Amino acid sequence: MNFPKLFQVILYSYCNKFVCSSNWNLRKLYLRSIIPRSVTVFERHAVTVYCGSSNPVHWTISSYPLMPHREIGDPVHSRHSIKNKEITLFYLLEKDTGYYNCHGTYENSPFLKHSKITVVKEVPQGQVVPSLVETSQGSSVTLTCGSSKPAEWFSAHFHNQSIIAEGIKVTLHNLRKENGGHYVCRGYKQPENIIFHSSAIIFVDGIVERVNEIHPPPISPLK
Repeated sequence: MNFPKLFQVILYSYCNKFVCSSNWNLRKLYLRSIIPRSVTVFERHAVTVYCGSSNPVHWTISSYPLMPHREIGDPVHSRHSIKNKEITLFYLLEKDTGYYNCHGTYENSPFLKHSKITVVKEVPQGQVVPSLVETSQGSSVTLTCGSSKPAEWFSAHFHNQSIIAEGIKVTLHNLRKENGGHYVCRGYKQPENIIFHSSAIIFVDGIVERVNEIHPPPISPLK
């Protein structure tokens, strides 16, 4: 199979008002923001959400769909770990899908930010699950692509972009800080056999390489 150069990718990244560094640390959170804003994971996995508040925060959960201007939700279940400005959601189930709300303050003014957590049993068509991973050096991560046929996997880092695997799943072993970045699946979506591109972001010890733009190739048929 002839693999062209990688298509355009715009990385979901955060910058402060003045500077974007060449990489981004998950824990260097800017005030009045929340990360991740949206993430999809399989059941029985965990997710950590960070809130950029200048003071201690209050966490709630709201079900889909989120009502406009709704500021009050249900308390977050006690099985989850709440550490002031971050919350770790353990052993997630489909029923835990919802908006996790940070009620914080910025310059003594209250604000509300939402993190959309979607928990699935099977990977939806046209998506990669998990869509965001925070892991440590030396660990392994498996990504699954919702493709109806074997897919192509690309890595997209600040100084490197390459084909890394073919198939529905890819497992990345012995990850290092430099492996943190954007991983993209190119696959097929039924019933029209439409080619799609979907991606996941992996943070290794909180670090991900920042991707600005990679130009798209002509789309070639997949096997």
